[in-house]
This record gives sequence, C-alpha cells and structure tokens, in this order.
Amino acid sequence: MCQERQRLVDNFWANWETRLGELCLNVKACEGADELVRKLKKANVPMAIATSSRKEGVERKRAKHGEMFESMQVIVPGDHEEVKAGKPAPDIYLAAAKQLGVHPRQCLAF
Repeated sequence: MCQERQRLVDNFWANWETRLGELCLNVKACEGADELVRKLKKANVPMAIATSSRKEGVERKRAKHGEMFESMQVIVPGDHEEVKAGKPAPDIYLAAAKQLGVHPRQCLAF
C-alpha cells in the first residue's frame, strides 16, 4: 500500500512538472513590458528579474522572450540559494538588489 501511494505521488509530480514546463514555453509578456525594458535599458537603468519560477522554468520562458532577458543584468529564480522564503517575503528581491549592487530602497518591483 505504501509503495502504491508513493508511486501515485511520484506520478502526480512528474505530470505536474511536465505540464508546468509546457506552460512556461507559452508565457506571454505583460502588456507594455517590452517597451518599458527597452526604454530602461536605453537609459542604463540596472534591471533584474526576481521570479518565483525555478531556474528550469526561467530558461523555458527565456526561449520566447530572449531580448527582454538579455536586457537583465541579474536573474534570480525562486530556487536560488539566497531565497529562503518565497514571495511575498522579500528574500528574492533582496537577492536581486544585492546582485545588482543597488540598495533595496532604490529598487522598484512590478
């Protein structure tokens, strides 16, 4: 019984990861995001992505949004070693600010 239960749990998570991976390939940029990133890049504003997605999901999202991702100096995924607590805890934002070399009070998140 215990082995059957574990098999069901493992199967569930494997299917979850497969489907999540498929969805990551089709994530659309927020309206206006591309234009904003281009303008901020032109103005030499340091930028980072702080996402609760794991590194693997970030790489899949990058496939469709290469220009936007290339404009970022830092990308901090949810499974980054400095992220002990997920959003809405500030860990991920603090890690991104630290890697950018910018004081967190000088950062804007959206």
